[in-house]
Amino acid sequence: MPQGSQAWPSSHENGTGLPQFLRYLAVMPTPDDVARALLLGPLAAFDAGSVSLTRVVGEALELHGTCGYTQGEVDGYWRVPLSVPTPFSRCVREGEVVIDEIEEVTTNFEVLKVDEPLWQGFMERFGIGQVISVPILFRGTAIGAFGGITRSKREWTSLDFSILEGISAALGLWMTHPDSPSARTDRLQQPRVGLLHLSHRQEQILRLVEEGKSNSAIALSLGFSASTIKQELQRVMRSMGVSDRLEAVARARSFGLLTDPDVGQ
Repeated sequence: MPQGSQAWPSSHENGTGLPQFLRYLAVMPTPDDVARALLLGPLAAFDAGSVSLTRVVGEALELHGTCGYTQGEVDGYWRVPLSVPTPFSRCVREGEVVIDEIEEVTTNFEVLKVDEPLWQGFMERFGIGQVISVPILFRGTAIGAFGGITRSKREWTSLDFSILEGISAALGLWMTHPDSPSARTDRLQQPRVGLLHLSHRQEQILRLVEEGKSNSAIALSLGFSASTIKQELQRVMRSMGVSDRLEAVARARSFGLLTDPDVGQ
């Protein structure tokens, strides 16, 4: 397959189907271009309003490409541990296509309740549709996931699932091909902490909070200033939607973000 990139057909040609999308992948487009091609191409048949691609990196799913989302909407989800229950992590663990009703997502996935205004915004912008989550498979192993939010609901047929599975197999070949673009998008190079991700320092701090240590004691233990410890705790509490240090620890535990109490101590 030749390396390079070609523009996907312009918006007036929306609805281009699966065969042309498969041919497009052969030119090795960038992840964002692939997301756009999915949105304007085969996923247009499902009335998709947005698309994202992720890949498994270690024990997490990292954002690989998007179309239809704003930068602010994806910043908090650039890296999500596979241990955290979300639609994408679930489809990767199960290796199967999963369809969720968008109005039920924050109920079915407790971790997403802290970002409920964001999901409410999706419903206001796209409508009361569904959330598509599809594992990207290569040789029977899930190496990522793709999907998006639809503007409307539909009864999914066996043909629909076959189309999604065909896209999955093609994306698996594109993602693992030696000529596939490997550079991450700019958003992945930014050192910000995502909503569902703790930095190593924050993990250390929360574990010491769990032991009952004060900010001053934590600062002394880790070699940082007390103001740094306070700022880090404020960031964690704000991102998790809580106002208490112990609540932050409890929520991090429930989200699977503090799974090994021995790490970092």
